[in-house]
Amino acid sequence: MVRSRWARKKKFSKSRFTLFVLGILFTIMALGYAAWGITGQTHLERGLSYQKEGRLPAAVIEFRNAVEKAPKLIQARQALGLAYLNTGKFPLALGEFTRLAQVDPENPMVHRNLGKLYLMAGEWDKAKEALKTAKALDPNSAELYSLLTGLWGTQGDFAKAKASIQKALTLEPNRTATHVQMGNILMMQSEAQAAREWYTKALTLSPRDLSARLAMGKWERIQGNFTKAQKEYQTASQHHPTKPLPHLHLARLYHLQKKPRAVVDELKRALALAPNARHIRLQLAEQYFRLTQWEEALSLIHPLLEASPRDVQARYLRGRINVATEQPKEAIADLQKVIRQAPKFTQARIILGLAYEADGLMVQAKREYELAIEENPRARLARQRLAAFSFKAGRPEQAVAQAQELVRAIPEDPVAREFLGNAYLLTNQLDEAQAEFSQVVALAPEYPMGYFNRAVSKLAQGQTQEALPDLKEALNQQPQLAEMVSLLALNLERNGNQEGASTIARVIREQAPESPSGFYVMGLLALSRANLPEAERLFLQALTQNHQYVPAYLKLGELHRYRGEYNKAIDQFEKAVTLKPDLPSGLTGLGQTFLEMERYKEAIAKFEKAVELSPNSGPVLNNLAWALAEQATDLDQALSYAEQAKQLDPEHGGIHDTLGWVFLKLGRVPDAIIALEEAVKLAPAHPSIRYHLGLAYAREGRNQEARQELETAFQISPKFEDAGEANQLLTQLQ
Repeated sequence: MVRSRWARKKKFSKSRFTLFVLGILFTIMALGYAAWGITGQTHLERGLSYQKEGRLPAAVIEFRNAVEKAPKLIQARQALGLAYLNTGKFPLALGEFTRLAQVDPENPMVHRNLGKLYLMAGEWDKAKEALKTAKALDPNSAELYSLLTGLWGTQGDFAKAKASIQKALTLEPNRTATHVQMGNILMMQSEAQAAREWYTKALTLSPRDLSARLAMGKWERIQGNFTKAQKEYQTASQHHPTKPLPHLHLARLYHLQKKPRAVVDELKRALALAPNARHIRLQLAEQYFRLTQWEEALSLIHPLLEASPRDVQARYLRGRINVATEQPKEAIADLQKVIRQAPKFTQARIILGLAYEADGLMVQAKREYELAIEENPRARLARQRLAAFSFKAGRPEQAVAQAQELVRAIPEDPVAREFLGNAYLLTNQLDEAQAEFSQVVALAPEYPMGYFNRAVSKLAQGQTQEALPDLKEALNQQPQLAEMVSLLALNLERNGNQEGASTIARVIREQAPESPSGFYVMGLLALSRANLPEAERLFLQALTQNHQYVPAYLKLGELHRYRGEYNKAIDQFEKAVTLKPDLPSGLTGLGQTFLEMERYKEAIAKFEKAVELSPNSGPVLNNLAWALAEQATDLDQALSYAEQAKQLDPEHGGIHDTLGWVFLKLGRVPDAIIALEEAVKLAPAHPSIRYHLGLAYAREGRNQEARQELETAFQISPKFEDAGEANQLLTQLQ
């Protein structure tokens, strides 16, 4: 058979393909044999080269390969241990140096690094033993004495620390790290100026040294020189653009300056430089937590838990987020795991207690707080929560005891003293409260709430003039306290102390002239004296100070409604609702205005919206019940709302009045009388309630009692709201 040209070509191609494959195989084998020939020393040299180029992750891989190829290659283990140390992988570094100490026990560098790692872990005895061995092997190492300085400094033995650092300086006078450490020791002894001199010397020796520059920045920060501190940290960042540390220090500085967005920016920069740094990821997540940016925080936490489900700090932070976002069951699941792993984690127990409270598990919550206090008697929040339990249970003496225990544990803590002062205040132990708040002022003279609380304790004892200096100082330090001070004035006014209320209002205007609160309080006082023009002027003045001050709009609305100026009232209430749409009182004001205008449909719509916003408010439900009763189209629904309101607020006379009024409209006169008699008992000076009870008695044929209630209503106020109808009824009963 004759072969075609194509067949011959195909045969030739197949032959070439076979040769090609064989060539590849020989090449692979050759490369393989070459790879097998790479030694541990080769990997070590590559790693050192990568390290010199700043490629630490690649260097670590090569050092690991070197150790695998040559387990007894001491230089490789040293390089790997140091690489782990320099990249923050301390447990891995400790493992390598521990193995090195076994294979190369006479190497002082190994023992020095073991000492350094034990110092970082807070294992002082092991650190001391390792450094003792290092000293025996090499007594002339400046690094050794520098580490000993750290050991003695952390244990508070500054005499030994200074002796060690002086020895290090003698051995190596121009070692920058030693100068920085001397500065640190002096800072620990509150010798700030001397410390600065050592930091300056360190920077003179090495202007680009990172630790020296950061130490100087920290010095400026501690002195309150935030601009200079920022400059030092920024210089450190410019000198070391690949290092995250300057950004972490900047984040700390901005946190102190209350610049939360700047904190986030710096932490994000630090994380970009060290994307696998767990501690930076947690710091950024914590900052997002403070900003209530839950999703951003969780996006950082979830990868940590996926990589390491036993990460206690990550799970703890997620538990806190679940508490903050009202997911108590999820929080409990996370925090229980945290406690199982770290049973002495006091703060986790406290947050678990809060989660139990949110889930209604009060017994479990109380137990967690008690365990937290057993582990840490200084646990303030745990004692505060237990005190709250005691108050709710009607055992105030136990609440005071908790506060006293906290003060005994930390007598110099102003927050603990404030807690005890408040406990005394709530139990009417006013002299003791004043004494504790005086301690707060002495311990923290720049804390405005200390002065405010002391003023409260004085006002409670009728010492108005004595309270004024404290109120002035509180407002001087924090003008935003004007709102709280205004509440004190209102309380005095309610208790009949008009002069004291006026005096405090003047203090607000003097000490916080930009605040509308002073004018607002003066306006309320004018209202209480029935001086409506003056009240209106003062409320308008408050709005001149702050055109978004909602309380003034509400009071102007009420004032106009009282005058029958309904359109003006609606305008003021609508301004309040525009500024604060979720404010039930603004909607209630509108509803009551529409009710008086007999625009029932609009009134009911506003009251229904208020109920949506505040479903557990007795007065809000009461308003809706009254509007429905007045419209008289759905009395059964009106009755339902009135009964709900009574359950929520059984001591409110107006609510019993509404319930009786609904019963009266339903023709259930005996029920109406029961409800209205209770209303009169709770609010005996309200003429309209007297009229309603008189009407109910008249319907029952109890005319003498009806006349008595109507006459009493007119004695209270001859021109009350329902006076016309009451007068007609009284005439009929004559």
